[in-house]
Amino acid sequence: MYRFYTLNKNNMNDFKLLNECRTNFNKLNKDFFYQYHNLNQFQQLLIKKQVKLLKNDYRYIGYIWTENKGNSNCFINSMYIAEDSNTFKCYRLLLNSIKSHSIISYNCEKNNINYDILIRLGFNKVNALFEMKIILNSIFQIESLNYVKFHKVIRGRDEQLRCIIQNNIFNSDNRIPLKVEDIYYDEMQDYYCEDGAILMKVNNIYIGYGQIIMKDNCPYVVNFGVIKDYRNRGYGKMLLKYILNILYKKGKKLVKINVDSENKSAIKLYESIGFINDKERSHWVLSNKK
Repeated sequence: MYRFYTLNKNNMNDFKLLNECRTNFNKLNKDFFYQYHNLNQFQQLLIKKQVKLLKNDYRYIGYIWTENKGNSNCFINSMYIAEDSNTFKCYRLLLNSIKSHSIISYNCEKNNINYDILIRLGFNKVNALFEMKIILNSIFQIESLNYVKFHKVIRGRDEQLRCIIQNNIFNSDNRIPLKVEDIYYDEMQDYYCEDGAILMKVNNIYIGYGQIIMKDNCPYVVNFGVIKDYRNRGYGKMLLKYILNILYKKGKKLVKINVDSENKSAIKLYESIGFINDKERSHWVLSNKK
């Protein structure tokens, strides 16, 4: 017989065991105790009310931890069902326990089972991000053109220029333009690489930008792009090769880059150089509106 229980001192140890297994279903499932131990006593009492534990007879087999986003929206921070249980049925029970909300959303990293379960539960994938990777084994050959130049962004001199170029590259109705203060803030972060911000010029016109950051000791290429009028002319490939060569000379082997799953032209470019898809992270929504 299945029953739900709120989180309390009597089932806290059972919940800890389930929380430790949370990434078996989804690596993006949040760690409850990372947040819990940074709260005061009153806040801890409130956050425990966000957790529902599912018990089958004498054993706790799963949980769901949610957070309300307004009167009708709910975000699932984490949910998990033990692998030896009736997985789909129990995930359905978890969702039914919160279905008073009109919109339920969840972030998920794809594995062999979770996407199929989410689809069967009625979730729709709204957007997805691919994390692609490449292993650098040699220098990339770049065609030498006297009208194409690259130079590193100099701190204290090029912030305004970088801001303008990035806003031109990523201009969109859905994007808030960068301010120079955003560039200064970026330069102050631990991930920032002093010699890893690269501008590209064609006939003395700045047309491209790309940047190296460090995340979990791995280099990522970010903020990469070329101004619209210069796309599909080989400049993006030249800029990316130039950045990868910087990393190869530094002795880096594994390099990663993130890309929207709908950005087919960017994916095609990255694949042409040797990137392969490594992970997929996506945002899912379940609508209960009648």
